[in-house]
Amino acid sequence: IIYKVVDEKGEFYIDISKERNHIKFSIQDTGIGVPADDQKYIFQKFFRAKNVRRHQPQGSGLGLYLAKAIIKRLGGKIGFHSKEEKGSTFWFLLPINKEKK
Repeated sequence: IIYKVVDEKGEFYIDISKERNHIKFSIQDTGIGVPADDQKYIFQKFFRAKNVRRHQPQGSGLGLYLAKAIIKRLGGKIGFHSKEEKGSTFWFLLPINKEKK
């Protein structure tokens, strides 16, 4: 499944697919991207990349931190690929059949 949105800020795509025993959700944009120096901190609590603070002064830096915590708790994984001024792709995997403990 692929969904495409185009607006005045650029384009983004949403893709949902099955990979082995996981469902993969992928969101790609043509936005400002994450600077290479900031990428290692992207999932840390309260972190906001330098270029994002210039474009969007508001924000807590908790969104990706919370997303990672929830996805990890559900037995999944999260990651991203990004190039500054080119955009980013964030993805996460969730298991299809999670065994209850």
